[in-house]
Amino acid sequence: MKNLLFLHQNWTFRQKDQGEWLPATVPGVVHTDLLANRRIGDPFFGTNELELQWIEDQDWEYRTVFSLPADWLSRQHVELVFKGLDTYASVYLNDKRVLEANNMFREWRAEVGTLLNTDQNELRVSFRSPIREDLPKKQQLPYELPAGGDQGQKTSPFTRKAPYHFGWDWGPRFVTCGIWQPVYLEAWDAARIRQVQIVARGIQPEKATVKVRVEIEADSAGSARLWAGTAEGEVTTAREIRLAPGKQTHELMLEIANPRLWFPRGYGEQALYRFVIKLSDGAQLLDETVVRTGLRTLELRREQDEWGESFMFIVNGIPVYAKGANWIPADNFLPRVTRRRYR
Repeated sequence: MKNLLFLHQNWTFRQKDQGEWLPATVPGVVHTDLLANRRIGDPFFGTNELELQWIEDQDWEYRTVFSLPADWLSRQHVELVFKGLDTYASVYLNDKRVLEANNMFREWRAEVGTLLNTDQNELRVSFRSPIREDLPKKQQLPYELPAGGDQGQKTSPFTRKAPYHFGWDWGPRFVTCGIWQPVYLEAWDAARIRQVQIVARGIQPEKATVKVRVEIEADSAGSARLWAGTAEGEVTTAREIRLAPGKQTHELMLEIANPRLWFPRGYGEQALYRFVIKLSDGAQLLDETVVRTGLRTLELRREQDEWGESFMFIVNGIPVYAKGANWIPADNFLPRVTRRRYR
């Protein structure tokens, strides 16, 4: 069975190779850690924004020490997983470099089982200044790329990083770095479920046909049982599958009687199903995951009319009125935005 060990405790940080190590919060970013340690004033107060631009030009490093359950050393696979690193980072586990990151928007994984101890393990993340990292790329071009919102040296087009960090007409410039999403160890044996896609193949008032696409990673060839159903037990299905070494995709079909449909707000309820997917080898459960999603049909209707051509979204057979709007981040420092704040 797959197990997770979150590594969110005992983090410290500092300007690289300078000064004392200070307490840090993970997930988080360097600006909020500096603020929590009273090394800077409130970034949103007065003209503090202008006084804090030095932060983006520095390199920063984070570290923690953790122990490991003894039985984890016998697991076939142990991966170090960062759900988000902002942005240019070198990651070291027990002084061994295990990965290089250069994209804020993706997940990063590294196999680390052979590097782990049961008692003391040091994890260190060294972040490089995104400005100094990307400025040489800009200087190599004989022209300047468009970067209207960038209130600095116009390096934002050269990086996989949130553009609003570099400034915008609605907000200040705070070019952050840090472990901005969860970090954990993931242990698994034999085979695991990597991801699941729920696809509604046909929806009628009396029946919905749903395809469950499951990506599986296996150590070796063999047989397994793949099971899928709704958490409420309304419908289930299962079949025997053959596994090959590496990644592969298998599919199951479900038929849901009298389906509860998801509608946009104002047009009906937002009904959601919880689909449970299990992978087993005989009586041994290898992995299990849950996907929460809604069932609905969506059509973009473009037809000739008296004004030219229509552009209309049809959800569950109902034309939906829509108009443009912008959502800007609720906070420059994303880890501070909790689910409650979003709501």
